[in-house]
Amino acid sequence: MAGFTLDYAGGEASLVNGGSANMEGGRAGVYGTWFCTNAYLEAQLGAGGSRYSSKRAALGGFASGDTKGYEIDNMVGGGYDLKHNNFTAGVLAEMHYTYVDIEGFLTFFPSFTRPAFSPSAGRTT
Repeated sequence: MAGFTLDYAGGEASLVNGGSANMEGGRAGVYGTWFCTNAYLEAQLGAGGSRYSSKRAALGGFASGDTKGYEIDNMVGGGYDLKHNNFTAGVLAEMHYTYVDIEGFLTFFPSFTRPAFSPSAGRTT
């Protein structure tokens, strides 16, 4: 048996003072299982990406930021079913591995104008 998966997730949150946070991501994968009498082997491989952004109230306006990342995951396993009359018990062993890479989160603050009063005003050198 073999197949594939496609996933999408997105979310949005409202923050205080008109701010917001958003996330969206997608993922794809393939999987397969091989059966032989009471034994089986299975494997899965997937990868995906995500994007995050935020806008929040800051001194003088809004600060905004964003980042993105990706993940790769896999699984390999196998098992054996022990059957006796109408009773089935089994053993299963699996190994899972996931790698996640997220870039640094960059935040951009509003630009400020030069203050009207400067401590150096009127100073002569």
